[in-house]
Amino acid sequence: MAVSRIFNQFTLFDIFGNLIPGTIVLAAVVSVFPMENATQIASAPLGTQFLLAIIAFALGHVIQQHASEAAGKRETFKNTILSARSYSYSPSTALDDYGRKRKALYLPYYCWNERVGDPIRKRFRGSIVGRLAVLPARLYRSVVEAVLLVKIKKDEPLPDNRLASKVWMICKKKYRLDKNYDNYGDLLHLMSSDLENHGTSRALRFQAIRNFQRGMWIACFYASILYLWVSLSDFLPSLFYDALAAIGLRPWTPAIIDIWSPVWTLMVVTGVVSYSFWELKEKYEEEFIEYLFTDYVTSQSEDLT
Repeated sequence: MAVSRIFNQFTLFDIFGNLIPGTIVLAAVVSVFPMENATQIASAPLGTQFLLAIIAFALGHVIQQHASEAAGKRETFKNTILSARSYSYSPSTALDDYGRKRKALYLPYYCWNERVGDPIRKRFRGSIVGRLAVLPARLYRSVVEAVLLVKIKKDEPLPDNRLASKVWMICKKKYRLDKNYDNYGDLLHLMSSDLENHGTSRALRFQAIRNFQRGMWIACFYASILYLWVSLSDFLPSLFYDALAAIGLRPWTPAIIDIWSPVWTLMVVTGVVSYSFWELKEKYEEEFIEYLFTDYVTSQSEDLT
């Protein structure tokens, strides 16, 4: 009964944001253990499995912390409101503040995306060729963010700011904001609190989906790095065996080698899944802001009526 009460307290955020990504990383770690140890863990009694679930949940929090830092401070909301407040405002598309501060990281992205990918994308607009043209630059961005915890490109505002204009007018009147107001993070929290007070559950679902996408991006990235290590140890066994011996560990054969062969294909699969979730979280950020604006305007219209 006590265990059931614990699980009843779990939210969508806990399950999708922490438990599932943590379980993927834990499974990847177990798969590089020797086959005997991996089998013992997989067939462990219920009490041990419950302990493993706690470990996976704890790992999920570490993954979410990494994902939050890697995603950086999202500015879609701020830039859209700024664009709505002043039609003359538009973020720079070339070497913006991010590029000037991190020029060495930004230039590879800029040179490929703008000089190579963009002309091809315009020529083959909407086709798979146009989408593939920008793939190397976006893949580069996803790896830089995951490894270095650095954003190299700003979030752009939503293309249509008419709804954001309504939101700004409502917020300006309701919260008595002056023309110099610029605390957009606080404004986002105020709007989210208002929506929750109206009894909508979409805010929680949005948060759960966002964290699931971020968590899966980093979790699969971890798994891909692990399988890269296994693949390299298979290609260069003496180098890795000497490294293990130097720190007092006996070399072993990872269980994943017997389960999945060749391991480099699994590394590619987890890498592709990681990148796919990076793309999802990038697109979802805009969708989240759009839904936020729509729900907020609707909820305030109901109050006025």
